[in-house]
Amino acid sequence: ADCLDIARANPDRNVVFFAIGFETTTPATAVVLKQAKAEGLKNFFVFCNHVLTPPAMRHILKNQEKVQIEGFVGPAHVSTIIGSEPYETFAKDYSKPVVIAGFEPLDMLQSILMLIRQINRGEAKVENEFTRAVRPEGNMKAIRMMEEVFALRDSFEWRGLGSVPKSALKLSDAYSDFDAEKHFNLVYRSVPDNKACECGCAAKNSRLTVVHSERCAHRKALSAPAWYPAKAPAPLTSLTADTRDKNSGE
Repeated sequence: ADCLDIARANPDRNVVFFAIGFETTTPATAVVLKQAKAEGLKNFFVFCNHVLTPPAMRHILKNQEKVQIEGFVGPAHVSTIIGSEPYETFAKDYSKPVVIAGFEPLDMLQSILMLIRQINRGEAKVENEFTRAVRPEGNMKAIRMMEEVFALRDSFEWRGLGSVPKSALKLSDAYSDFDAEKHFNLVYRSVPDNKACECGCAAKNSRLTVVHSERCAHRKALSAPAWYPAKAPAPLTSLTADTRDKNSGE
């Protein structure tokens, strides 16, 4: 909502809201977009990086030989939006118990106890400890709003997980006028580790960024975001070598 105020106060400037978060924060972004559309704002845009919880859980479980998981403590805020039903697949298809937990200390202790009891009994079902806030079907008003404003991405690059299919959202066609990716012609690049980018520089930490050398950049900027204008060089940060040394220890 603050971004809308800034856009209204500065009609001659483009204002971009960097929208992040799981299902918890997604409805709030939807509200802002619906308001911007109702007002006909022309200088307000959203760079959508909202991600989804169940696809990430499923992606982790598909690599169980690397990550041994006996059960899940379900996230409280996310579950107030999506409900408990989306977790049923993990109990049914993967035989993993899920207990949705609240935030208070007693909530956490009770949820962990419920999870341990399921594991000890060899059970796999979804239990909801946070019954005062989470319903099986979730918040239907928020879900309907999300379905109107957003669409599912085919794939999205996660920190630590790599590319996860059907795990993130983008703006729907009905709200494409507010899509920063389309308006500013942004594309997403993912360069495999230790591979060279198109300018010949080695890539480092490439799941998130492409790192350019000073030789290529002709300046002391060290990193470029993975998102950048499709027909322009990657915009370099103002990070200097001195700052890099202090922050990273390199």
